[in-house]
Amino acid sequence: MRKEEVDLTDDVWQEQRKAAAVQREAISLLLRSEGWDILCAVAKKQVDWIQQQVMLVPLKSIDAVGEQEFNKGHAMGIAAFIKLPAHMLDEAEATLARLGGEREEDSE
Repeated sequence: MRKEEVDLTDDVWQEQRKAAAVQREAISLLLRSEGWDILCAVAKKQVDWIQQQVMLVPLKSIDAVGEQEFNKGHAMGIAAFIKLPAHMLDEAEATLARLGGEREEDSE
């Protein structure tokens, strides 16, 4: 990677590259693990339950709106959590692509 493309000191460049590589490896391992698959299955069941039992049931009174909105936010939070590692992996890979492989010396 040319210095003008990524203008970082060597120490900062190495630190950022190492952090992104560690994050990529850790998140890749997480996403491939049986534990992650189990956690996602449980989380998806929870979201489905909230949708079926809470969000799709007609309100009995206007007073129940707050509870329904809370549960909707709860379901959205679980769904966002399930997507977070994939976004973290994308971020690490983008950082590594931006920083490049070996650092070239200035040709000046």
